[in-house]
Amino acid sequence: MEGNHKKNGFIRRQVPLFLLLSLFNKIASEQIHYLVPEEMEVGSIVGDLIKDLGLPAGEIANYNLHILSLGKKEYFSINGKNGNMYVSNRIDREEICGENAPCLINFEVMVENPMNIFHVTVEIEDINDNAPHFLNGDISLETSELTLPGARFVLGYAEDPDVGMNSVQNYHLTSNQYFILEVKEREDGNKYAELILNKHLDRESESSFHLILMALDGGKPPKTGTAKIWVKVIDANDNSPVFTQEVYKISLKENVPRGTSVIDVKATDKDEGSNGQISYTFNNIPETARQKFSINPVNGKITVIETLDFEETQKYTVTVEARDGGGLVSHCNVEIKLVDENDNAPEVLLVSLSSPISEDSAVGTLVALINVDDQDSGDNGRATCVLQDNVPLKIVSTSNNYYKLLTDGPLDRESTPEYNITIVATDRGTPSLSTKKTISLQISDINDNSPAFEKTFYTAYVPENNPSGSSIFTIQASDPDMGHNARIIYSILHTTIEASTYFSINSETGTIYAQRSFDYEQFREFLVQVKAQDGGSPPLMSNTTLRVLILDRNDNSPQILYPTEGVESSHSFEMVPRSAEEGYLVSKVVAVDADSGHNAWLSYHLVQATEPGLFKIGLHNGEIRTLRTFLERDAIKQRLIILVKDNGQPPLSATVSLNLVFAENFQEALPEMNDQFISSEPQYDLQFSLVLALALISFLFLLTVILAITMKLRRSGHPKFLQCFGPVPHSNTGAIFPPNFEDGTLPYSYQLCLSSESRKNELTFLTPNFQITDNIFNNMPFTSNEGNNLNPEPENGEKASTYFSINSETGTIYAQRSFDYEQFREFLVQVKAQDGGSPPLMSNTTLRVLILDRNDNSPQILYPTEGVESSHSFEMVPRSAEEGYLVTKVVAVDADSGHNAWLSYHLVQATEPGLFKIGLHNGEIRTLRTFLERDAIKQRLIILVKDNGQPPLSATVSLNLVFAENFQEALPEMNDQFISSEPQYDLQFSLVLALALISFLFLLTVILAITMKLRRSGHPKFLQCFGPVPHSNTGAIFPPNFEDGTLPYSYQLCLSSESRKNELTFLTPNFQITDNIFNNMPFTSNEGNNLNPEPENGEKGQQENTKHSITARAYNMKPIRLTSFAGFSQELC
Repeated sequence: MEGNHKKNGFIRRQVPLFLLLSLFNKIASEQIHYLVPEEMEVGSIVGDLIKDLGLPAGEIANYNLHILSLGKKEYFSINGKNGNMYVSNRIDREEICGENAPCLINFEVMVENPMNIFHVTVEIEDINDNAPHFLNGDISLETSELTLPGARFVLGYAEDPDVGMNSVQNYHLTSNQYFILEVKEREDGNKYAELILNKHLDRESESSFHLILMALDGGKPPKTGTAKIWVKVIDANDNSPVFTQEVYKISLKENVPRGTSVIDVKATDKDEGSNGQISYTFNNIPETARQKFSINPVNGKITVIETLDFEETQKYTVTVEARDGGGLVSHCNVEIKLVDENDNAPEVLLVSLSSPISEDSAVGTLVALINVDDQDSGDNGRATCVLQDNVPLKIVSTSNNYYKLLTDGPLDRESTPEYNITIVATDRGTPSLSTKKTISLQISDINDNSPAFEKTFYTAYVPENNPSGSSIFTIQASDPDMGHNARIIYSILHTTIEASTYFSINSETGTIYAQRSFDYEQFREFLVQVKAQDGGSPPLMSNTTLRVLILDRNDNSPQILYPTEGVESSHSFEMVPRSAEEGYLVSKVVAVDADSGHNAWLSYHLVQATEPGLFKIGLHNGEIRTLRTFLERDAIKQRLIILVKDNGQPPLSATVSLNLVFAENFQEALPEMNDQFISSEPQYDLQFSLVLALALISFLFLLTVILAITMKLRRSGHPKFLQCFGPVPHSNTGAIFPPNFEDGTLPYSYQLCLSSESRKNELTFLTPNFQITDNIFNNMPFTSNEGNNLNPEPENGEKASTYFSINSETGTIYAQRSFDYEQFREFLVQVKAQDGGSPPLMSNTTLRVLILDRNDNSPQILYPTEGVESSHSFEMVPRSAEEGYLVTKVVAVDADSGHNAWLSYHLVQATEPGLFKIGLHNGEIRTLRTFLERDAIKQRLIILVKDNGQPPLSATVSLNLVFAENFQEALPEMNDQFISSEPQYDLQFSLVLALALISFLFLLTVILAITMKLRRSGHPKFLQCFGPVPHSNTGAIFPPNFEDGTLPYSYQLCLSSESRKNELTFLTPNFQITDNIFNNMPFTSNEGNNLNPEPENGEKGQQENTKHSITARAYNMKPIRLTSFAGFSQELC
């Protein structure tokens, strides 16, 4: 059942109401007052807190209402489901409050969501549940019969634990004729009774009386307590003791020592003798007072016998009785008021604590609720709270000795993860007392710190050819957060294609692994961007860059560019003049190494030679020179094996063979080289095709001649026309050689008839396959291969003394000459120091002079090479070439070393800039996309090759490209280029094959025409082409079928063996044809060729049938001039 409770008509608002919101934690305080009677049944409803506090009823489950007990006995409880407050223990007002009124039970009710503190005061209403009772139920009084009426006898008072109207309100005395009762009230409100003598006593008539004293309280119905009064009448003692004061008042400090004198009560008696001797005793005092005080019965001194505690009892009232020897008594009251001393330090109680608290809590967030209790009173019981340490917190007083601990600044878990907060509570007593309480406050983490790397840029060095899957570097990031917020996950940002395929990272440890083996020659460095991301929500991240530098290893053998080994292991040939002097430059070995640095430093070694003491090779430049002159005992053919070794560890090497022939000219060297040429069969397929075409043309030509002779013989037996096939009278032995055969003319004579319809001025001769005679190459100088310069100066072999000098006094060494790193890389200079004694003493030391390379050599482009008259290389690219198609590769070397020899390739100009790219380090030209119809068929690229020196040196080369699927398709585009350049073998094959077919068709047509002619008529006029044509002395010498295009010229040709070309160019003659056109007429050719109508023996016009001999000399414009002869014999057809 709900108890009788009430609100005081209002709710006293002690502090402003703060609501604990999501962003701001604030506290609200209200005080609510209930009035309930004591001894209310357990389980009775005190009140509806939800309703009385004005809280929304729909959120009761979230409030989690509960009472903050603070270690005290709990008399009430709260139902968290409905918000009602119930009586949970027996309420005895007298036990709780004693005589204090009003009796209040104060406690706090907390609402957790949102956090709120409500102060609840329950006033306990007293009920009349206690009856008055006397401390002494039997009161004995002795009085003299001489006692005058009006004498008073203090009977003491009855105690009633109840208060107010329920306490003792009145006393009643049974009816008698001698005494009446007077009720008095003390200052503390307690009422007591005094017995007043109303009539003289007469011991003789009545020596004793029995009275009943009744105490009544104010309850309804009232309760009573009784005491028996025994009055004994004694003989006369007419003066009773008299106290100096009816009431003694004294203030006494609590905590006074035991034995302390409180007060001396004094009573006097006018009687003498035993009737005047007074003794003092306590009369009817509470047991609590009897335990604290004692009285000296002789002198009336009241002393403290037990420690006094103001907090336990603030005031004591005792009754002192003075009795003389005659039995007369008098009474006085002693009121002892205790003075509070500051003997209790404040007590700090932690009511509520929010720990841990988030580090991003706003300023003013409630951290803890604190109660401070001091049992002292007044200023001694008033305490203040402060924070001892300098922390971002503050303490604020609320009400009823409660304090709030609030945040007063930003919190940072990373700098201070925990606060030990010391709260100091100090009262206002003198001296003041204080209490310290330490609270441990944990700060919870939020993800407010990104992972941080030690550096923004890392560098790792990894040697090439590393094993796949090996770790190359570990990157560590730190995050001052904790838990998931500090868990770092590493990943690689795939910024480049190379980085994504070459590297992986352990997401937990940050260890970076190589997914593939690195190749220094392909990639020299990578930039890997690494991301570190924490596990917070949302996650924070940071990046760093790792520069991976690939270190070169000696994994590439030297590549020999010159001399090159031919097909089927054929070797290069070089010709050395027999007259070569010591130091003659025979050739130069050119090699490169794809590695870099020391691994690319090449040294050249002659490991095998037919004559070991005949040649030497430059250690660093590869120049092969003679060590001495050629001797008769030396073999003409010399074979050298050159080893090219790099400077790596371990070193790698490559070898090449070089065949040398000692001869003064090519004819002399040819027999020694013959076996090599036959065995090597250069361009065998091309030669076979050319020879086959030549054989076919020759067969058809001979067949035509035979048929013509046959027809001639049928008409006439005169064989003069056969003189055309007779030997030319040059020697008695019949060898058909020109007189200057020693100058290199080959013993071949051709008789040719040319057609005037030919639009070309070239006649192609196939390379003959013949045996060379013994004396054909005598006295012929032999030129070196293309790209090698014959240097008559020997290799520089001077001593160190020609390069250095020393100051004999100071020891300073001077350079006498400028050094060339490419010639000498180091010197060993032995220096002697000699004193001036006799005999002199000396010592030696060696100075090693290392020459440092400077960038004084531009890159040399080996391929493609620029031809004569600035002609450029041509490459054919298929139209169907896909992206990345390898078009060609630029090959270049640099005579410098180290960084100065590191070459980079750049495409500086292109017809279509977006169509091609070039490898920065390998020179590979590749397509960037497929060929489109809008693209030009002919493309021109300009490539810049630049070294790494300071300042850098460079070289450029041009490259012409043609997009075509085959050579025939590309030929029209390349026509101009081909005419100015050296003839190509593929083109020769096409031309010769076409010539053979055309010749075959032409001869077949002639044969068919002759056959048809013979069938129709036996007159062989068509053979007049081979016989003399009748003409006049003044007429023009034209054949009958001149109109059909046959020219009346016969050529006798002799070819030179030194001609490296298989074409003979006939220039258009510039002359006027007159009557008797060939008699004594000079014949003038174009520039460069001299046509002389006179034979070399100087005779003019001596041949029969007015034959004229015209001789043409063609010079091969080589460094060593060779002569070819062509003899032209004119016959009339």
